[in-house]
Amino acid sequence: MGFQKLAPQLIRFGIVGISNVTICYTVFVVLYAWIGIHYVLAGAIGFMSALPFAYLANRNWTFRSSIPVREGLPRYSLAALLGLGCHSAVQWVSGEFLSVPELWTQLIGISAVAVLNFAVVSRFVFSQHALSVGGQNE
Repeated sequence: MGFQKLAPQLIRFGIVGISNVTICYTVFVVLYAWIGIHYVLAGAIGFMSALPFAYLANRNWTFRSSIPVREGLPRYSLAALLGLGCHSAVQWVSGEFLSVPELWTQLIGISAVAVLNFAVVSRFVFSQHALSVGGQNE
């Protein structure tokens, strides 16, 4: 992919990401700081709460994909599970081993996963050349 196509996608992905982080972090703060749920669980719930918005915004605006929802959504869900695993691991390590304050661990987890998420989503979820869930080319 050429830089002329990649740069606008990265900018749109960043804008969607900022909106996504707002949703994710708001849910995290409510669950952790107000309700008292463990910070890693609150982080995971916050991360997952923003997925419907992120999927639709990235499909329709960032990547302008024509991949049918029935094919893209399962792939996006797999990418989200990969991202969630990485996010939770980074959040836990930063909190438990690096003594980062728990309210900051969520932002560190989100930041760590952003590049991985762009790579997986652009290549595996919304690419016209991605393999379908059944293993056959589209």
